[in-house]
Amino acid sequence: MAAEHYSLDLGKPQNDNDTEHNRLAVNISFLLAAMAMLSTKAGDMVYFLVGPTSFAPSDLPYDSCILTIPKKQVADIQHARDLIQNLRAPDSPITRRLVVACIEVGADGIHHDLLNPELPAWNRHVKEFAGFGDFTVGEVANSPSVVEKKPAYWAQKGIAFPSHTVVRDLGEEPIFVRANPLEDRVRLNWWSPGTNLVFTVESTASLTAPDWEPIPGTQWPITDRTWTSNSAVTDPYFRVIRATSPGN
Repeated sequence: MAAEHYSLDLGKPQNDNDTEHNRLAVNISFLLAAMAMLSTKAGDMVYFLVGPTSFAPSDLPYDSCILTIPKKQVADIQHARDLIQNLRAPDSPITRRLVVACIEVGADGIHHDLLNPELPAWNRHVKEFAGFGDFTVGEVANSPSVVEKKPAYWAQKGIAFPSHTVVRDLGEEPIFVRANPLEDRVRLNWWSPGTNLVFTVESTASLTAPDWEPIPGTQWPITDRTWTSNSAVTDPYFRVIRATSPGN
């Protein structure tokens, strides 16, 4: 399949005056402009990111969870994409913003918090996506972080976060990467629902006529989903994370 490229999301600045964070974000986004996924077996699903809306309360945890919708549920997939188009319109006529689901305790390799720079796994996963709704009845957790504190408790009730909705279409075979600036280097963390994969971080000086080569200093490929540069990233190169099946 052809390589798919995605924009890099460096997360939310701590405040509007966090100029150092913003400067690093700009620099790293130029260096890590794209990422490719060449071989995964993610199944017949479309993946979406569920996160806070732009009009969520300011004290709400800045966290997220993964929504998986079978490709055969065409209407639900289209509704999720409609929600993304209306993210910044609290008075939009679009309805059914809430993602309603039943969960089970235990990590499954798919459900992570992609808004956390470390991309940690949640200790529960979605058992069944029940659909989209306008309101809930009874006790409701206000964020994925609240559910994480008592996953067995919320597994008996179901989830529908009032101030969260679908915020990003991750595609059918996604890799989501976060670049975390350290004092003198950069650490990359990435997430993918694909299993039995190995990864190589490659670089090129140009996207017009790319010549991707593995970054020296590491024995590629690796099975870990994290990598730290050996020194500060100051060159003008672009980086790509290439995922393949072992032996390919």
